[in-house]
Amino acid sequence: MNEIPRPNPTDVHIDEGTAEVLSQIEALEGDAEKQIRLAIPEPDEFAEFLLQTGLVNDPEAMRILEMAKEAIQGTVESLPQSSLSPAPGTIDQLSADLAIDFGAANTRIYASGKGIVVDEPSVVAIDKNTGDVTAVGHEAVEQVTRTPEFVKGVRPLKKGFAGDFKLAQTMFQYFIDKAHGSDKAVSARCIVGVPSELTGLENRIVADSTHAAGARTVYLVDDSAIAGIGAGLAGTAPSGRMVVDVGGATTNIAVVSSTGTVSSRSVRAAGDEMDEAVVQHMRRKYNLLIGERTAESIKKEIGSALPLVRPRIMEIKGRNLIVGTPVTVTIDDSEIRDALEESVSAIVNAIREALEGTTPSLRAGIAAGGIVLTGGGALLTNLDKRIRAETGIPVSIADDPMTSGVRGGALLLTEPAMLDRFATAYSYH
Repeated sequence: MNEIPRPNPTDVHIDEGTAEVLSQIEALEGDAEKQIRLAIPEPDEFAEFLLQTGLVNDPEAMRILEMAKEAIQGTVESLPQSSLSPAPGTIDQLSADLAIDFGAANTRIYASGKGIVVDEPSVVAIDKNTGDVTAVGHEAVEQVTRTPEFVKGVRPLKKGFAGDFKLAQTMFQYFIDKAHGSDKAVSARCIVGVPSELTGLENRIVADSTHAAGARTVYLVDDSAIAGIGAGLAGTAPSGRMVVDVGGATTNIAVVSSTGTVSSRSVRAAGDEMDEAVVQHMRRKYNLLIGERTAESIKKEIGSALPLVRPRIMEIKGRNLIVGTPVTVTIDDSEIRDALEESVSAIVNAIREALEGTTPSLRAGIAAGGIVLTGGGALLTNLDKRIRAETGIPVSIADDPMTSGVRGGALLLTEPAMLDRFATAYSYH
């Protein structure tokens, strides 16, 4: 039997915690089955340790991690399948397969045979004094609303997957446990939508975190592609279609065909940036302080990407920054449209660039089949008309665009061949 290579902790400048994880791998003895059962969790613990300490950017630390994983994988592949069975008592039950849409604003999870079992805000409540997590999801929003003097709300994915990933892991674990209905349940398969901008290392971290939360095999699929599948483009023609998924943190644009994702890109212009633009507009023009929720309401009620046939007005309450007292101001759709223009233009320009980067045959297919909008941002009034006016291509909004991603994942769970074409698989045994 080939032994697992023994990385020497002294080869890199790491502290005692990392050295301890490495020494546990190094000290393994016995037959291959024992090595597999004891060693496989260790690289994941090591990866989590590197993430928490910031050593994830240390090339030597990452080299050791990858060496350990490759060695273990090689040993796994050399064993008979019977030896890959979990040790007795380590798994209480095998739960449903999951399709997960970890959005910056909301998280939705589909469980096979059950439907959408989680649909909650991607919010974590933090105790202002201790820094401890006190609640996640709906309960977190309730706590922040009820006791804002003691608890603050944090959205770990507001800046995308490169944001507060340690806090995001806590949120992932909570939602996946809730979807399972049991802390010790394990899904054989778990599909997760991710932005195309993630690096290979960031994709690995997402996969490892999902595995740690309870998944044997994790499939990562481009956000816009999976949303397009959920919008009904599963059987798209070889000539291709374009999907624009306007989320909270990013807008993801993909060209998909029957063979998989042809190209994809992400831009930061999205729902959160629009909300912040409204906040800044109210501050500059009216010296009025409003929160994100109020800004989002303004965007939904009177925001638009093109002039409206019937002008709209809205009364907004907030705190005057000069005198500090509550005041009410009246705003109209034209000024909010101006505030949103930079974000809308960035989305339209990204779509143009994506079109320019495609082959003539793909452009012809997209022109014939049109562009499909998904995500919550697709509901911005007249965004579809704005894109059509500037590209000359028909644009449609998906049915229930906010759930396109999770519905696309649900469909992929039932279509293995399509899953192979669109997903990157990470297997953990």
